[in-house]
Amino acid sequence: MKLQGFAALACAAVVVASPTVAVAQSASRDLAITTLAKGAHGGPAQAVTRAIDNAADYRALLGAAPTGVDFSREVVLVAAMGVKRTGGYAIEIKRVEYMTIGIMASTAFVDVAESSPAPGTIVTMALTEPYHVVKCAKGPIHWIFRSNAPAAAQFESLKLTTAGGFAAFSDSIALAPDGTASVERSFHTVGPRNVALKGKATAGELKDVNDAFAKADVATLPDRIPDPRPIADIPSITVQSKVAGKAYHTTANSGYYASYEGRLKPLITALRAISDRLIKQGEERTLNGLVEVQSDGTVRINENRSSLWSVTNEPFKSILKAYAGKYVQAKANVHPQMFGGTCEILSVIAKADRDMAVRAMPYSLAPKLGSIAKGASVVITGKANRTYWEVELNGRKGYVQMSGVTVGSATRGIVSVVPGSP
Repeated sequence: MKLQGFAALACAAVVVASPTVAVAQSASRDLAITTLAKGAHGGPAQAVTRAIDNAADYRALLGAAPTGVDFSREVVLVAAMGVKRTGGYAIEIKRVEYMTIGIMASTAFVDVAESSPAPGTIVTMALTEPYHVVKCAKGPIHWIFRSNAPAAAQFESLKLTTAGGFAAFSDSIALAPDGTASVERSFHTVGPRNVALKGKATAGELKDVNDAFAKADVATLPDRIPDPRPIADIPSITVQSKVAGKAYHTTANSGYYASYEGRLKPLITALRAISDRLIKQGEERTLNGLVEVQSDGTVRINENRSSLWSVTNEPFKSILKAYAGKYVQAKANVHPQMFGGTCEILSVIAKADRDMAVRAMPYSLAPKLGSIAKGASVVITGKANRTYWEVELNGRKGYVQMSGVTVGSATRGIVSVVPGSP
């Protein structure tokens, strides 16, 4: 019995001496957030992200007294984009992650999502100040705001040029740190000799370029990457950049980057994606040429022998068929190609034959929106019915009688757009 008791005691000792099993703890937890204010107007004039723990700072930043906030228990978080020149921008505080363990304990990460209008998007042409204000429980000592906006570019200027060889065209894209892009394309055969487009990279495109540029490490790339392949007429690519005032450039045959492929190809791909999108998107241009209708029904505007623009959109494709053999002036979104191009007509510029009333609806008894004087331009944006054109008057849509408008002429001419009277 004594032995058994001793054995039991020994077992108990073993249990006590065994290592303690730690209970897993989460390193962070999300803090609940409540929106206090959000919108496209009324935010701070400057871009800002900030945590506020008192009424005075709240009033100084947002210009109003706080409501619905108990600063003894809560903190206010503000994210604002500053003044934007158009609508289409938005910002939102999505999440607050409170770190509770480790070297980042007492720190909160605030995730902020920003969005910008995609190129070509129709937006409000007015100043906006997008912002979001939320509150959450006190606790964190340090606040770190994390945004999905692209990181600041490491380059002062960046340009990709493709030229020479068997390519039917040469082109280049120059990109500024803010995403502003200039694209030039020169055709080596008939067609528009030069195409120059301006646009802007999307936030995602700019992030791809910035990431690829950092990976490329242009300062350590050679000036020339030799190509041992016995292939003639391969187009060359040249990447030019400026970093901290110093210029760098690298030239290689397109598609061959040797041991530098992993560094160079992603940058070339990211830049070409922007260039291709802008060219596909087209550019707005005023066309002045002869309307031609082909045997297959194709309608085109012939500016000259090397600028033939096939109209792709209704109702203008049908409208212009009635003016075959006449010269018209039109605003269009054009897509240059090797042997001319296609276009979507935005409006046709005509001329008023008499003083005309612009109606709110396409009938004679509709309210009058304004007037267009005899000899003034008429911006036709569509066909309402058999007797009325849809027109634009000082940025507003209206309707005028077809019988008082001349579309097209026997000779080429330029029509000046003259605003009508409200």
